[in-house]
Amino acid sequence: INLFIYMLLIVMLTASMAGCRIVPDEIKVTKPPEGYIDSSEALKDIPNVYTQVTKNPIAVFILEDDRRIEVELFPDKAPNTVSNFIYLANEKKFFDNTTFHKVFPDYLVQGGSPDGTDDGTAGYYIEGEFPENDFEQNDLKHIKGVISMIRDNYDNNSASSQFFFCLSDNAENLDGKYAVFGATTVGLDVVTSISNAVRDNNNLATEPVKIKMVRVDTRGIDYLKPDTI
Repeated sequence: INLFIYMLLIVMLTASMAGCRIVPDEIKVTKPPEGYIDSSEALKDIPNVYTQVTKNPIAVFILEDDRRIEVELFPDKAPNTVSNFIYLANEKKFFDNTTFHKVFPDYLVQGGSPDGTDDGTAGYYIEGEFPENDFEQNDLKHIKGVISMIRDNYDNNSASSQFFFCLSDNAENLDGKYAVFGATTVGLDVVTSISNAVRDNNNLATEPVKIKMVRVDTRGIDYLKPDTI
């Protein structure tokens, strides 16, 4: 009888394993497993963060009302732009308590300014990583959900800390002219709702949504400080 039970358990275990599969890297998990503790230094300030991802870093935005936006960054396409964002978010905590100060309904949401104006910078600039600036490596398009760098219209190398979320698939006019460096994986509905905030005639949000903090999980990879101008 004991042998029969043993053999039955083996058959059941084999059948169970046959039904298992490895979760693809592309699937993002935002709810932590029971008992999971994330010891990541980058995310130590943010509770309940767990993301199963590729090797690409993941930026996590926590808003004042605790809504969350997660963005996968693409260092293979815009390496210095990604390094800059990681440096500002993790080392400088630059984006904490800033706002999404400018909005275009269902089209664009702009943030990253320390003073809530279009003129705010990190005190330095980085070179533009996009084809119009002879950086052919970055062939990413401005489609719904991507995050890209704000810059001066007349200076390709004037990006600093400000960024924008694109919310339209009809933004071809931006392609090749601004540095796309990531894509939203969680919370696109949140970004869309922010874009529809009340605004003035200059598209400035009258009651801008505040960002409590931004941290980037670098997935164990060390990123250098950005090259600046």
